[in-house]
Amino acid sequence: MASQILKWVRWTLGALFAATMVFVMAGTGVMFIMTDGSWIAVAMGYGCVTISVLLVALMFLIVHTMDHK
Repeated sequence: MASQILKWVRWTLGALFAATMVFVMAGTGVMFIMTDGSWIAVAMGYGCVTISVLLVALMFLIVHTMDHK
């Protein structure tokens, strides 16, 4: 029983950490886009937002495959 609780605690902390990192990366990308800087800054901004979207999709795929064991 205790190992199951520790497993859920680790999953919850990992999910919170991943969500925070994705949120920070998406926010950084939006700031790069909104600053009206050079083309390289805008490209980096769209790259950050794209990576954030792909990471969220990857997280959903991981959770979906873990659910169907």
